[in-house]
Amino acid sequence: MRGVPFKLFICYETERGGCLVKPQRRSVEPFYFPGNRVGCLLIHGFSGSPSEMRLIGERLAQDGLTVLGILLAGHGLTQEQRPKTSWEDWAKEAEAGVKALRKSCDTVIGIGLSMGGLLVLHLATLDLLDGIVTMNTPMVAGEAISGKVLLSLDRGIRQVERKLDLVKCPALLMQSMKDRTVNPVSVKILQEKIQQVRPTVLLWENSGHILTLGAEREEVVHRVQDFLRQFKAQA
Repeated sequence: MRGVPFKLFICYETERGGCLVKPQRRSVEPFYFPGNRVGCLLIHGFSGSPSEMRLIGERLAQDGLTVLGILLAGHGLTQEQRPKTSWEDWAKEAEAGVKALRKSCDTVIGIGLSMGGLLVLHLATLDLLDGIVTMNTPMVAGEAISGKVLLSLDRGIRQVERKLDLVKCPALLMQSMKDRTVNPVSVKILQEKIQQVRPTVLLWENSGHILTLGAEREEVVHRVQDFLRQFKAQA
């Protein structure tokens, strides 16, 4: 078990795109909900934890899907506890997540927030997924990045972007227009890079970076559920 639960600061977006930040004790542990033969791999963002993806994971499980929310290496810990990890470590864990789901699922969909979306795209370039959902995924390399770990993330952006023409599966791309962490232009770049699969693009006007916990989170869940119906029919 990596680390223990600790006090996280959860951001609740206001109508103006700001945040009401309230400290809450939330589990940072990975989660797994067994279901049918359609699996969903949920991947949180940089410096985040599976708690960011728990709400959507629980809703998808209620739909009968098999859901796995992973905890990336070096996350869910305090800065003092956080070990040295890199893009390569996170990519390997994402690949392991797909492998775990394939043991019981014929279809696997990747759903990722921020860097989690970048990892989902990485998996898609390897033809490991049957569908993808990205949320506020960075595509602008070198933007406001400093420090060794963030430089590693920057390297991941560049590596994934070069291979996006290999993506073959259906894609739903989401972007918050009030995102202060990821430049909203990223979704346009991504849309152009994977135009071969004719991705669906949804823009959210009243949400910040943590789209899964923002003001429009209920509608976000509904739109993901709508996207997944095409796969549920195959279960």
